[in-house]
Amino acid sequence: MLLPGQLAQSTLGDVLGHLLRASATGVLSLVRPNGSEHQIFMRAGTPRAVLSDGPRIGDFLAKEAWLPEERLDRAIERQRAGDGRLLGELVCETVEEYARVREGVRRQTITRLDQLFSLKSARIAFRSALFDDIVDRTWLRAVSTASALGTEEFLQGRPRTRERKPAPHDDRHASLRLLGLDGKASAAEIRTTFKRLVLELHPDRANSDVDRLDRTRRLARLTAAYQRLTS
Repeated sequence: MLLPGQLAQSTLGDVLGHLLRASATGVLSLVRPNGSEHQIFMRAGTPRAVLSDGPRIGDFLAKEAWLPEERLDRAIERQRAGDGRLLGELVCETVEEYARVREGVRRQTITRLDQLFSLKSARIAFRSALFDDIVDRTWLRAVSTASALGTEEFLQGRPRTRERKPAPHDDRHASLRLLGLDGKASAAEIRTTFKRLVLELHPDRANSDVDRLDRTRRLARLTAAYQRLTS
């Protein structure tokens, strides 16, 4: 599998798109000029976990008040005392909490990926498969149990090849497609369609936390498309 050696030659969106098409399983490493390394753990072409700077799983659990703060504090102390398990594993004591931890891990992965898309320069390396000699066992467990992200969560709307800036005409058509319209749509049709989609996708109509997050992200993309069409 041929990938660019440097992020400056491409974009993270291009690299992830290539790995998705190849249904690749392994570790994507991004090494910055200062030597710091970020790792994206892939399974069947989709990111499952990210080892990088950014919020810990406990930050999401505490924010949603899904677990008592004292339990999170105890889990963190056990890690500091040498317990090698992941924080999510330390707080998983019931089925209900396990489901919440899985959702927290998903949100953590998306947030950390968001931060990595801002990288302008990094050395790229991909190691196929997930073997013990290249991946810590705790991260192997995280990858094997994590939920797969949808392409709209890690690819849609992401920057692609820097050398090919879309022409305004292409950008307009992409925005119209996102609203489900063709190139002949009038300003009135665009406005009416956008208002209808806002009502359909409003987060207040969500039936779960996961649905609310999905609606919020889709609505943000639709709003950005509408603003491009009307600016």
